[in-house]
Amino acid sequence: PPGHASRERGHRCGRRAVPSPARVRAGATPRQRSVVQPIHDGRQILLTFDAWVTDHGHHRGVRPPRSGSSPADPSIRRLPTHHHPCSGRASSMKKVMALGLIAATAIALTGCTDSDASTPSEKTSGELRKVRVAALPITETAALWGGIKAGIFAERGLQVEVLPAQGGAQAIPALLNGDIDFAIGQPFGPIRADLRNLGVVIIGNYASSYADGDDINAVVASAKSGIKRPADLAGKRVSVNSLGAAGDVTIMATVEKDGGDPSTIKFVEVAFPDAPAQLEAGNIDAAWVPEPFVTQLKSRGDTFVVAPYQAVVPGLTTLTTITTRERTEKDATLVADFSAAMRKTLEWAKDPANETAVRQAIKDNLQLPAPVAESVKLPAFGWQVDRSSLQTLAELARKYKVLDQQPNFDRLIHQQ
Repeated sequence: PPGHASRERGHRCGRRAVPSPARVRAGATPRQRSVVQPIHDGRQILLTFDAWVTDHGHHRGVRPPRSGSSPADPSIRRLPTHHHPCSGRASSMKKVMALGLIAATAIALTGCTDSDASTPSEKTSGELRKVRVAALPITETAALWGGIKAGIFAERGLQVEVLPAQGGAQAIPALLNGDIDFAIGQPFGPIRADLRNLGVVIIGNYASSYADGDDINAVVASAKSGIKRPADLAGKRVSVNSLGAAGDVTIMATVEKDGGDPSTIKFVEVAFPDAPAQLEAGNIDAAWVPEPFVTQLKSRGDTFVVAPYQAVVPGLTTLTTITTRERTEKDATLVADFSAAMRKTLEWAKDPANETAVRQAIKDNLQLPAPVAESVKLPAFGWQVDRSSLQTLAELARKYKVLDQQPNFDRLIHQQ
């Protein structure tokens, strides 16, 4: 539609992508693909959002399965480990960062729940309460990994298991179904959930971009593309990890600010770990990526174009911590303990005295060369929610017709 950047999504395997066009109506949210995330002990968790939510927005139901498939069971299941053909080259959290993109077959996997599978928030034998947290497989998660290793969560009686997710929106169904307790992700997931009044709340910040200097994410273009500045992105294929979120919204604003036509950008959904290979293969012209991929792409000769967050909303909130309103009301002790541990963890992570430990967490959990882990830009960690930056982001989303209304921030933000 006029005023919209076109969006493509497609199956990706190896160094080849077969995108299929997907148009987005004015005011409609981009449809999310079903994603199965492998978990380290062989379990898998189905993480979807828009494909999961029914038209009436009831958050206890599951979208009816496609014709011929079995009824969907959104709970965590113990399944035989299944490796997607693309999984061999993705970076991993303890060797599990393969982001397999499986469609109807994933929905058909039902009736496989193992009775000995642990449930969220249960007491373990050591009297620590087990907590499951979904987080992105990127360097920002180093604060969480490091805080766990430093014993900060154990001090509050918590044993935290970190589960990989491609984005905040993809983790929301598991959050609403009680399969996980908390999630850390980009703010558009909870914003969209609030527009449907699904009972998702932001209880704290996690990380923000920098108002000046080097930032933590950027658009990087192939050296062969000829792209040098934001306006050059007009008419080009630009990847983001989730369509209709902060990446494409701020990129469109940056292109317009530089004199380009944002409606001509062809956005393609590519998981962050896949972006370098897709860029090298020529399937996209530029990629919006966080660290460590910014450093990786620049080091191989690709062109830094712009840090869109910094160019449009300096200091923009990049990651928030979310849970459900129901959990804050019915399990206030858990929310308070987790929030206190998160606040202390983020303070610990931004202390220069602990930078070595934070970078060691990157090395321990992501398959990165040591020089990259030592040089990547770390974000501005902090627990206090910056409401004004989220409001500005939502206003831009309305301008570019990614959202058709503003969320209720009084309902959405429950700072702990």
